[in-house]
Amino acid sequence: MDRDYYEDIVDQVEELPGNNLYSNVYRFVTSIMIYFASYNVMYILGGMFMAFMASWVGFEPEYKFMGVYGLPSKSQDWHRWLVLAVYCAIPLFGLVFGLFIYWFNFLLWQYNTIIKVFFLWMAVHGFTFFGSYAVASVVGTGDYDSPFYYGIASAASWFHLDKPFLMPVTLAGILFMIGCGLFFIRGFINLAYARKVAINYNTRRKFLWQVLIGPWIVGTVLCIMTILLLRPDTYDFNRIKVLMPHLVHHACILFLIVGTIFRLDYIVGGIEVHSFDVFKGRIWAGALGLLFISGMIYVLQHYSLHF
Repeated sequence: MDRDYYEDIVDQVEELPGNNLYSNVYRFVTSIMIYFASYNVMYILGGMFMAFMASWVGFEPEYKFMGVYGLPSKSQDWHRWLVLAVYCAIPLFGLVFGLFIYWFNFLLWQYNTIIKVFFLWMAVHGFTFFGSYAVASVVGTGDYDSPFYYGIASAASWFHLDKPFLMPVTLAGILFMIGCGLFFIRGFINLAYARKVAINYNTRRKFLWQVLIGPWIVGTVLCIMTILLLRPDTYDFNRIKVLMPHLVHHACILFLIVGTIFRLDYIVGGIEVHSFDVFKGRIWAGALGLLFISGMIYVLQHYSLHF
């Protein structure tokens, strides 16, 4: 293909009505809604899976939006394998379910729809649940008063593993999240009409800001504010301990974003022409999804699910 062919394609893209400020803002706002909704869906599903595992091993837990309650508080009711099964349920669920969702999303490669964007973020959050629990393990292990004492750190403490042993686990979690960035960048680049641009680096980089980096920044603030604004009054609530898993999770997505930087060739490589913007005209879907998720959060905040 000669230079004139590339220039013609770039000219066609620049003239598209969707390549303007209104469409860019539209795409950005929709992406934020999807980020917020997909994170809370994965968080709720992960908590329910943990409660299910606790029930499966013989406990009688209850689940609210802030976490799993009703677990035994006396050490004699636990042993190491029970702790491993219950407290490692969320990171394991995130990894397995994230792989499944990504595989399912891959089957939809020929259907660029807003649902595909939602599934892509679900997979990202699933992988990040696994990575963030690994990253936080070295801090919380052996420190029962630490806000990082959860998940892998809880299990490692019961197995009497020292912090130096968990340092490679934390490093592996960081490298895992960077690797996820290499893994997921193509999925984000392939979302919309920006795939038409082969040599216009700035256009595709701007698209990444609209669907990945920008939503991560604003979506993180929204997710944290959701936790802070909830005011449960029927159970013990340590705000810092509740916030820590969320803060670590969203911080670990930064490692994923760093991973995407190592594959910038995806931004400038390949010509594939699509005639539509997957986000165009779909903000109503994001609004409905946001309303539904907000309703779930409200219900789970005030009513327990018993397992």
